[in-house]
Amino acid sequence: MVFRHALGDGFDDLPPALRAFHAPGRLCVWHGAADIVPAASLPAAAVARLFGFPRPGTGVPLTVTVHPARDPQGPSEVWVRDYDGRRMVSTLRFRNGVLTEAFGPLVFPLDVRTDARGLVLLGHGWRLGRVMLPSALAPRSQAREHQDEHGRFRFEVEITVPLLGLLVAYSGWLEQRDSVANG
Repeated sequence: MVFRHALGDGFDDLPPALRAFHAPGRLCVWHGAADIVPAASLPAAAVARLFGFPRPGTGVPLTVTVHPARDPQGPSEVWVRDYDGRRMVSTLRFRNGVLTEAFGPLVFPLDVRTDARGLVLLGHGWRLGRVMLPSALAPRSQAREHQDEHGRFRFEVEITVPLLGLLVAYSGWLEQRDSVANG
């Protein structure tokens, strides 16, 4: 639902695995595995733990649950990522033409666009609730989503912070196993 609004007609041009993952109006549960690269420094590792980013590993079991959230101000989804028991929860919203992802009170605007392979999401800026925080200190994120040759949803994410370097990078695949109609 959120990505259909953010991309408009471009949503229909996405590969089938991406359209299914971002399908509107239903609860979806996806299973797969991820390779996770650790933070680049001890301070970055401390920040990564604070945000609940996954622990480093190869082939880490991953479950992602995406479900629509009730929000009178616009389309919203809750994403629950479970990396072998370590949960990371965020809320994606599309309001006033802007896609954001919130981790608790911290909100990160995202530029979303399609390319020949799939989706590209670039994080820029941040705020605490409605208070803008210094952009020079804002985490930078880059995520790519595409469909692999087996028809699976693939993702690659890298998050860095000025002065600290890499917080986390992870990549992997997901397949849908469960879906429940919402209504």
